[in-house]
Amino acid sequence: MMEIFAVVVSALIVGGAAKMIADNRPRKTGDRLPDGVPVWTGSLGGIIVAHGGWHIADVPEECKGEGNRESFASVIDYPFPGAYYTDNLRFRYVLPFTRSKGYVFHFGEEHPIEPEAKRLYILREVIQHIERTCAPQVKAIREEEVAHENRKRELAAFTSRFKLLVEADASRAIAIIKSGGQAKLKDWLNDPNLKMLPDVRATLGNLIANAERDLEWARQHEQSERERSVHEAEQKVMAERLLRLEGPIALTSVPAAVVFGTRVKTGEDWVVPVRQLRHMLVAGVSGSGKSVLLHALCQQFVQLPEIGRLVLVDLKGGIEFDRYRDSVKTEVVWEFGDVCRVIDDLMRLMAERQEVMRQNRWQNWPQHDRVVVVIDEYAELQTEIDTASDKEARARTKRLEANMVSLSRRARALGITLVCALQKATTDSMASSLRNNLELRLVLRQSNALTASGLLDMSGQEMNELSVYPTTLPTGRYYFYDAGGGGIKLLQAQIAPGVVLD
Repeated sequence: MMEIFAVVVSALIVGGAAKMIADNRPRKTGDRLPDGVPVWTGSLGGIIVAHGGWHIADVPEECKGEGNRESFASVIDYPFPGAYYTDNLRFRYVLPFTRSKGYVFHFGEEHPIEPEAKRLYILREVIQHIERTCAPQVKAIREEEVAHENRKRELAAFTSRFKLLVEADASRAIAIIKSGGQAKLKDWLNDPNLKMLPDVRATLGNLIANAERDLEWARQHEQSERERSVHEAEQKVMAERLLRLEGPIALTSVPAAVVFGTRVKTGEDWVVPVRQLRHMLVAGVSGSGKSVLLHALCQQFVQLPEIGRLVLVDLKGGIEFDRYRDSVKTEVVWEFGDVCRVIDDLMRLMAERQEVMRQNRWQNWPQHDRVVVVIDEYAELQTEIDTASDKEARARTKRLEANMVSLSRRARALGITLVCALQKATTDSMASSLRNNLELRLVLRQSNALTASGLLDMSGQEMNELSVYPTTLPTGRYYFYDAGGGGIKLLQAQIAPGVVLD
């Protein structure tokens, strides 16, 4: 018998422990209603809740009170301790002015919880939570409001009585005066027979204090409503902006400025005024979106009236920039000799502009008549420089390399901007003396961490803290890094008209 009894007890203990473990298991979003909990078909209310609805539109108008004035409001974040589900939801409880019961509703952009039984169960939990946590505050507020209303009624009654007495006394005094007698009003404020008279000043003081309290409440409520409206509008605008990031973004234009792309964090366009443009280095492996980004920039350079001359260099035959040849201010160059000629011409222009600036005492070139030089696949140009064989060719390439460095150092203040693009920003693709002066870095996907680190001026640990590691950037997204001014932003390139995505 003892052995049988021990077996039974062990089974009960094991079964009970298993049940406890099952009952205490973590619940997940989407779990069914717990066993034994009936579908809630009763009133969505309670002692201090008149109605509960999933949206504010579900709350009957008669529950909201007149003028939507609130005596008390509280935000309830779900789940709270003891909640069954783990869905992250937010509810608002509102007690209308002079009402004994309030209403609760869910607010947010989330889609309605399905099925309806689960939604009702969550509402029931929220209402019960409000009943437990907010009842003392609601009771105190209602008691204060009732006392306030009683005081107002008493004051109104006293004022009415006082007015009648004073008017009667005035009529009496006027009648005496008309009959030739002498009369004056009674000292009503010190009349011992007039009840509540000693409390007149205190009552009026309380009335003023209550009026000031009501005014302050109205002021705070109005401020809260304005802030809420602004926040909701900002959230709506943010949501609309972020929707743009779900697909290709058409190129937008801004007067006297260059749109570099759309911020991945906020959905806003990142814009730099033409006068603030710096020399740029565009770097990204094949397939990273470098050509699409260059076209977005070149399209704007062609359209901006502040840019009077645009030189596009492509030593792979000029095919990449062929679409811009019809622009009267654009020159497309694809022969090495023509590149040397253009750079020599820019050196002469730089000297001329220096003289103009000295004569006019300018610190920087005006916004108009600016020059932009875009060099695609700069590594091809560097190869020509490095492989020059005869004496004349070496002298020409040496002069070209020195002129490029000189332009990168001095040309920005003179209204001349360089844009150099290449796949790998290594010393064999571009001299470090030139690269270091290209302060604006547009860093698309990189082949290795070492190259990315050099472009972004970051350690490995700092790159690990970026939202996207530079070697895993999606096509079309890049880091906008200002090496001179600091700051880094993740952008998505926009698509110029006529550009076909691979």
